[in-house]
Amino acid sequence: MGNAAAFVLLQNLTADYQAIASTLSAQNLSPHADVTTRKSVIDFYEAQKQILVDMFRTTNSAVMEFPFSASTGPVFALLKPVSRGTININTTDAFAEPLVNFRAVSNPVDLTILVKILKYARQFFSTPTMAQLGPVELFPGPGVSDEADISASLRDLLLQPSFFHPCCTATLGSRDKGGVVGTDLLVHGVKKLSVVDASIIKARS
Repeated sequence: MGNAAAFVLLQNLTADYQAIASTLSAQNLSPHADVTTRKSVIDFYEAQKQILVDMFRTTNSAVMEFPFSASTGPVFALLKPVSRGTININTTDAFAEPLVNFRAVSNPVDLTILVKILKYARQFFSTPTMAQLGPVELFPGPGVSDEADISASLRDLLLQPSFFHPCCTATLGSRDKGGVVGTDLLVHGVKKLSVVDASIIKARS
């Protein structure tokens, strides 16, 4: 998996970082959320959106994780996704795993940034220092150069949307603002159920 990594700002990836931030700032998130999402949760997404906009413009918050490894596998991750997924109980089998839908790149802003990330990675691996090591792009492949084709490949085949770092699925906060657990770590509306793992983490305000 690599023993070193770079964390890259959006403005280091592209000169269009301000335009991307402005696009997100003006975006209505409702059309990009799951149709079952409650208004209170959409409102919470909107609060998160402004935090992400600020992070896209800052000089101290990376959007790309760029691990270095000599093995095959993923070479970058999107650290600040705007897309939001769903987790639901399987109503046909109480003992089954929950139904998880990452809804990766359901928000077009994520796809825009991922294209910039891929181009950045390609530029890095084409430098003389790296090129002499013979890196080979397995996905989407060096023959895919048009941005629309890159976007289609990422949309259709993107795996590991969390890059093995799942969190924030049961956000700590008030119920009317999309929170799942309160400051006492008890799940809103449920008796004798607490959540104390990384799922309660939320974006800083």
